[in-house]
Amino acid sequence: MSAGASRIDLLTLRLFVAAVDEQSIAKAAWRENITTSAVSKRISDLEAVLRTSLLIRHRQGVEPTEAGRTLLSHARAILNRIDQLYNDVDDFGTGVRGLIRVSANESAAIGYLPEDIAAFLADFPLVKIDMQIDTSPVVVRKVMENAVDIGVFTGIELTGELELIPYQQDRLMLVLPNGHPLASMAGPVPFEAVLDYDLIGSETIGAIETLTLKAASKLGRTPKTRIRVSSFDAACRLVQAGLGVTIMAEAVAMPLAQALGILVKPIADAWTHRQLYVCFRPGRVRPGAVEHFLDLLRRRGS
Repeated sequence: MSAGASRIDLLTLRLFVAAVDEQSIAKAAWRENITTSAVSKRISDLEAVLRTSLLIRHRQGVEPTEAGRTLLSHARAILNRIDQLYNDVDDFGTGVRGLIRVSANESAAIGYLPEDIAAFLADFPLVKIDMQIDTSPVVVRKVMENAVDIGVFTGIELTGELELIPYQQDRLMLVLPNGHPLASMAGPVPFEAVLDYDLIGSETIGAIETLTLKAASKLGRTPKTRIRVSSFDAACRLVQAGLGVTIMAEAVAMPLAQALGILVKPIADAWTHRQLYVCFRPGRVRPGAVEHFLDLLRRRGS
């Protein structure tokens, strides 16, 4: 072992991976429960040990250099093996424990997973879960790159050789303010009618945005997206302020609308009915905690 290698510790590797994942040193510090200055110093010390720059720092955050991307691949593999070692050995102790890394789109993270996680942790109280909220394409990419153990997504994504489990079925709903012209329409609202009004859109690469644009294109229309936001609660607050209507999963829309005193109506079009999937990497020995959680999600799906 070289002298440099002996100075690279697991915590620093984990902080480096977190900084790349979050595209921010400050967000990595919050995720790992450590000060921002400590994260910055550890990464700077790592760059000094390796004698190369690992991160490009700019006003919007950070991104890896070519050397950083090389280190990222090795760091993920090392940390995954350490987590697996810990979980496999610890299964022989007093009970299953360890860390499960989950990436889920916002519909799943808010609408469905909380109850399943609560049921799982009731049976396995020594397990910890790190859940990251991402768009569906990012969810799939993180599972492929071994950045997380389990992904939950919806939409038509290129999943390669990943294994898929049908998880939950949901439908997209129209969220609108009181007194909106569409509020008085009897029955489900045709999507074509929605396109006559200002729309509060979601992230451009998200599953809902993709479906919305595709459906509008088939009608020869373009959504009048007035404002774009990255969270459902922000979208609902803008609806409450009368700035437009928005589309989101029913499981998310109902509690938010009830809390804010706004309305939810079904959309008539068939494309608004969706299937959520669980995805994970095939053909590998997984820690016991991950296998138990996958078993629960399989049961929920069935």
